[in-house]
Amino acid sequence: MTSAIRAGELGVPVFQATLAGAVMTYANRINNFRSAAKEAGHDIDNIPVGTGGSLFVKVRKKPTVKFIHISMKVLN
Repeated sequence: MTSAIRAGELGVPVFQATLAGAVMTYANRINNFRSAAKEAGHDIDNIPVGTGGSLFVKVRKKPTVKFIHISMKVLN
């Protein structure tokens, strides 16, 4: 049993770090979490789910990108 499924069964919030690999791998974990939570009788609309990753920016003498805008979306 994965920790995402166990967390869903318990109805506790989760945070999924996206470090490397296919995006669908992470999406499947969140979907498994939500399915397990729903099957256990929890209200999946009220259990926080967070995701995050890393962004590395190389500083250059001549900038190729003038502005970087990062937006966050709540994934509940």
